Amino acid sequence: MHELGNSVFSFTVGGLFRGYSSFEIHRDGDTYSYHHDKSLHANSEERQGILDKAQVDKLMAFLRDLGAHD
Repeated sequence: MHELGNSVFSFTVGGLFRGYSSFEIHRDGDTYSYHHDKSLHANSEERQGILDKAQVDKLMAFLRDLGAHD
């Protein structure tokens, strides 16, 4: 897997008329942060936070084991 800009991982499910859920991990130097955005019509939820490198490494290893590439 490769990084585009400072985005390490991005995933979105849904869209258009049924709402969506998106999750993205960014890297800024040695700091990893995440942004989760969820929208189901009138209800919307947004979360942000910091991840440590071990958490990101574990996710990326899991995705590689699944065969997800780039």
